[in-house]
Amino acid sequence: MALEEAKQVGSIRLTQWWTYGTKFLQHHIFPQKFREFFKKIDIDVDDCIIVVAKWFHDWIHSGGSGGGWWNKQWEDFQKWAENELKKHGQSACARIRNAALEHAQKLLREVGITDFDWEECLRYNSKQARKLIESLQKKNRRWD
Repeated sequence: MALEEAKQVGSIRLTQWWTYGTKFLQHHIFPQKFREFFKKIDIDVDDCIIVVAKWFHDWIHSGGSGGGWWNKQWEDFQKWAENELKKHGQSACARIRNAALEHAQKLLREVGITDFDWEECLRYNSKQARKLIESLQKKNRRWD
């Protein structure tokens, strides 16, 4: 239902569903599981965090172990990128980094986040994200 409403209004974050619930989590756009790989291409996974409702986080990570659908998409990307690094060495890093940023935006659009801006991540280091999570949880206690 949330995705259907998102199609009508433009982004899932503009729907009534986005802040539904009392639990909110930090979501690493680039999975922590691949932290070392992303470091090779100059992406710090802890600099790419958004705050999402728990239901949404559970949903995008559903569909199996190891992070479900979201992490599977990144696992496939990582395999491709590691192959590119083997073929072309460090000279491929900038190209792979750009491809990773584009892949992230593609995945976010697939889950209904069409209004994402990279500047948003810069606001959400883990301390700031925790503050936002606490404020959202207080605001939405009425859903309990």
